[in-house]
Order: sequence, then structure tokens, then C-alpha cells
Amino acid sequence: MNGNDNSRDAKLAEFIELYHTYEPLIKKIGALFSAADSYGYRAMVCDLTTHLWMVMQSHPPGPDVRNQEAWVYNVLYHAALNIYRKERQVQSLLSFLPDLPDITEPAPDPLVSQLYHLISQLQPDEQVLITEYLDRKTYAQMAASRNLSIKQIEFRLKKIQKKLTLIEKRNQQP
Repeated sequence: MNGNDNSRDAKLAEFIELYHTYEPLIKKIGALFSAADSYGYRAMVCDLTTHLWMVMQSHPPGPDVRNQEAWVYNVLYHAALNIYRKERQVQSLLSFLPDLPDITEPAPDPLVSQLYHLISQLQPDEQVLITEYLDRKTYAQMAASRNLSIKQIEFRLKKIQKKLTLIEKRNQQP
């Protein structure tokens, strides 16, 4: 382990502490600038958290910052404004498109719905891994994004498969 890893771990720990301290503020600004649906809110909170992380990496608050809460609020508020403006620009550009005919959605496959219901009962990291597998990502791609070996990915996917089977059996019992 070199000094760079310690610095990275310290930055990560600092960001996690900052996130937990100001999580209510992130959610409040996310709710203020997001769409009415829960997906828009969650996407906005995710975007704001990502933006805060990037700003912490490139321009962390130095010793000259007297009020860290004001600094965080300023970063989040301006990020939310930019995201909101970009969304409005996209909506205004979409208004110039001709009206497209209504496309009827196919009826959802009950087996697919059941699979997603089972997946929703897994841990978040397991949900991501199995979803990537269903999206046809290769083991090598999944391993590279997690700094794991292909054998470890294969083992985790088999473990998830067994867990899904157990969950399905448990759900079918009266």
C-alpha cells in the first residue's frame, strides 16, 4: 500500500462523513429541483451526490472556508440549477420534434416481472451484479469495474443464482 492509497482512503472517508452530515440538505435540494415522480427525485439526488464528490476531488473546501454548510449548499444549489436548466433545454428542443404516433407498450411478461420481484429482494450490490449479467455484460467487464477476478464474479453470480432459487421457493410456500 503506498501513500496514494492512504490519501484516497482519507478523501473517501472525508466525503462519506460530509455526505452523512449533509444528506438532509442534498435530499431537500433534490426534492426542490426534481420532477414530481420518485425517479426524478432519486436521479437528482444521485446527480447532486456525484457532483459533490467531483467537486470534493477537484476543489475541496480549503482552510479559508469558514462555513462548510454554506459551501456545500452553494455547490449543491448551483449543480441543481445547472441540471434543471439542461433538462429545460432538452424539453424545449423536444417541443420542436413532430408528434410521433402513439406506440403501444407490449404487455409485460409475467416471468420477467417475477424475476425483477425476486431481484428486488437481494442486497443492492447483488442487484447490480445480476442486472449487469442480465444486460449481457461480460464477466471481464464486471470484474474490471469491481477490481475482482473473473473467477470471483463467476462465484458471486452462482451464489446469487442459488439465493434467488431459495427466495423463489420461500415465496411459493403457503
